Amino acid sequence: MTNFTRILPNNKWIVASTALVVMLVLTLTPKKISLITQRMHTNEPLWFINFEANVISHSSANYFPNKFSQLVEASQSRSKPLTILHIGDSHVQADVFTGETRRLLASWLNDDNCARGVTFPHQIVGSNNPDDFTVTWKGSWKRIINSPEVGIFGVTAQSANWGSEFSIRLNSNVNYSQHFDRVRIFFDSEDANTFPYVRDGGMLVHRDLHSATYQLASPTNSVTIGNSIGKQSTGALSLHGVELVNSSSKLLYHAAGVNGASIGTFLRSNLFASQVSELAPAITIVSLGTNDAYNPAFCANTFRENLKKLITKLKSASPNSMLILTTPGDHLINRIQQNESIEVAQRVIREVAQAEGCGVWDFFEVMGGAGSIEYWAEKGLCAPDMLHLNRKGYRLKGALLFEALTKLDNGNPILIDQKQLSINE
Repeated sequence: MTNFTRILPNNKWIVASTALVVMLVLTLTPKKISLITQRMHTNEPLWFINFEANVISHSSANYFPNKFSQLVEASQSRSKPLTILHIGDSHVQADVFTGETRRLLASWLNDDNCARGVTFPHQIVGSNNPDDFTVTWKGSWKRIINSPEVGIFGVTAQSANWGSEFSIRLNSNVNYSQHFDRVRIFFDSEDANTFPYVRDGGMLVHRDLHSATYQLASPTNSVTIGNSIGKQSTGALSLHGVELVNSSSKLLYHAAGVNGASIGTFLRSNLFASQVSELAPAITIVSLGTNDAYNPAFCANTFRENLKKLITKLKSASPNSMLILTTPGDHLINRIQQNESIEVAQRVIREVAQAEGCGVWDFFEVMGGAGSIEYWAEKGLCAPDMLHLNRKGYRLKGALLFEALTKLDNGNPILIDQKQLSINE
């Protein structure tokens, strides 16, 4: 005897809804699996990366490409260098990611005199330094963070020692020229007699309460910066950054990142806007949100409002700058747990960019979306913490950003050759 289950009228909608969901799952899932499987079985070494998404999206159909092409043309004619300011956190502080983008852009622009741009001697305050230059110092330098008295690096090095100084020497193993002939020092002091100076031949060409610029006799790869504080002085010199410029450069790519930075780090700074204004970037790239989203107390509304405030600050400081936001990459919390807040942050960044007329480089989508950090780790592109990338991974990220930027050049992009970027090399 066959048993039949009677469907009550009130339950009909449940059965119908369940059947619809099952049909959708059966219809859509195989396509997704098929796409992933297809990419996995190709001969492409970077199959897990979504190259189709590797663009800088923008709400205006023509503004970004036209503006970028004009900037490139001005750079090529040497009428004005292409100046980029890239603000971020630990992913930027080490300058492997941004350094690779800088290197590729310099090559693309045929710039044999690409300068280092603005940087910070993190070593003197006990933090990790970009490894393309070495820092030595005398005297005691105090690290100041989470304070209104920091600038675009979100950190200040302060010294009240007579005779304190530091030297920056670019390493010879970099594969492009970084020699410079002009040095600008961003600083603050408690009295007018305390200021930074360049030793051994630097000629002062400008100085005010917050910066000092020195012209060097010839291009060099090293500089020593002293502190004018006297033996009897009770003041202190606060260092916010050092800009190393070559007057023949076609490209200035400034990378200003600090470990642990969130959007709030730059909102708290009283000096941030003025230093951005002095650098006068034609393009400003903001790579923040990882630390905001990693916080257990992450709030989408607070993140949205803070991002809007930062954009307002940047637009006020540099109103003619093209503003590009990037989304945080996929990662794990404590190496094991997927961070669901990343997708929320991604959505907020895209929404705010649309409303504020900014461009977006959606790195979360480019790297493969949720769970893609596992693929990066399997291919040896990720740090053990499953949060940061390693050197190879950051170089790949820098190459991807380079490709996305060149795609703005009126349909004449430099597309990445995956074989040249083979992760097996």
